[in-house]
Amino acid sequence: MNMPAKWIALSTLCGMALGASSGSAGQSATPRLTGTFIQLLEAHGRWGDLQWMNLFNSLKSIGIRDLVVQWSVLDGSAFYTSRTLPQIANAPLEELLDQADQYGMRVFVGLAHDSDYWTNIQKSPADAETYLSKLRARSITAANELSPILKKHRSFAGWYVPEEIDDVNWRAPESRRILITHLSALGTELRRLAPSNPIAISTYSQAQSSPEFFGQFWDDVFRQTPINLLFFQDGVGVSNLELNELPSYLTSVRSSARNNGRKMQVVVELFRQVAGPPIDKDDFRAVPGPIERVREQLALAAQYSDDGITGFSVPEYMSPLGMDGAAELLAAYQTAITTNDSK
Repeated sequence: MNMPAKWIALSTLCGMALGASSGSAGQSATPRLTGTFIQLLEAHGRWGDLQWMNLFNSLKSIGIRDLVVQWSVLDGSAFYTSRTLPQIANAPLEELLDQADQYGMRVFVGLAHDSDYWTNIQKSPADAETYLSKLRARSITAANELSPILKKHRSFAGWYVPEEIDDVNWRAPESRRILITHLSALGTELRRLAPSNPIAISTYSQAQSSPEFFGQFWDDVFRQTPINLLFFQDGVGVSNLELNELPSYLTSVRSSARNNGRKMQVVVELFRQVAGPPIDKDDFRAVPGPIERVREQLALAAQYSDDGITGFSVPEYMSPLGMDGAAELLAAYQTAITTNDSK
């Protein structure tokens, strides 16, 4: 992709450093994933014990210890036993938590996600503020209902806010104020329910803001909200950023996190987009990415992640229960990390 000229020099220097560190990737150790996102769907309500066991055995076998459940409410339907919301049949969140308890894993539980999020935040500031207020109310309702459920599970590790934050929609001061107000109010309620549990959110860059500007943006968010764990999506699977563009953004945002006593993990996109904007006008579609590229992503992520590397997402793209090609990527990854262990 084309980068603004004023950012090219820094990105080139970082790319040279990356090339020097990963140029012998075939001979160097492959860092391990330690976590994965999981998107609950209606189909999970139809899973039996064998499918859940196969998934968790597969995750455990490659060292996954953390699960980030992207949402517990999707477009108004709950994936847990709810008193106030319609729920999908055999809502699967409690089953997932039971499995995580048994396998000794940690679970970050996402709140309310709206499929029209991206459309609504691009409206006028007043409309975006009203929209976020309503979305926040739905997340707070979910959190209050989930709190007594989560207290029964030792696997509960923290909250996940499903609103992904890019480097385009929040650049204007008024938009930034609206976002910070939203995250501060939501975070205050989540702190009340679980004072000691982290609150996480995701971000990514499309190279539409400079690394320095994006770092300053996150400095403002960290200083004014309770967000204390940031998942930085590497964007490689959707070609938002090339590998040689990533280091300057990761460096800047990680510095903001550390300066504010927060943590950042890099999210390795395990897929390759094959349809959907900006490729075409079809719905988004992706296939498992090539292991050679994934190994490069992992090598870079290991340099910038605090306490592990998260994948997006192992169940779909790198597991025996995933789409076509997922089992093959899993086998290639297992070979790579087994080679590590044998050295």
